[in-house]
Amino acid sequence: SCIYKIPQKLRDLNPKAYTPSRVAIGPYHANAEHLQSMEPYKLRYLKSLMWRRSREGQSNLRRLIKAIEGAESEARECYSGIEELDSLNFKRMLLLDGAFIVEFLYRLYEPC
Repeated sequence: SCIYKIPQKLRDLNPKAYTPSRVAIGPYHANAEHLQSMEPYKLRYLKSLMWRRSREGQSNLRRLIKAIEGAESEARECYSGIEELDSLNFKRMLLLDGAFIVEFLYRLYEPC
């Protein structure tokens, strides 16, 4: 594993420092109720990213999903303690979170 959960003793020292306040990226805080309001934005960002890439003649959603399916086992090895997360939800998380990050950075740095 290469993405670890923060040990509880350390989290207890300063919980706000280790708890996302706006958006969950990855499996550890994905079900946190206070972060659920951002989930629709992840889907919107995926749609926006796919629309822009299709205009540029780039890969489509099916190709992206196929790539994620091919990388699932390697991606799972990067996280500790997610054995209970089923394959479909893990791949969905990778797709939506990855697209959100890419589109967020694009929007942040692309001039209007």
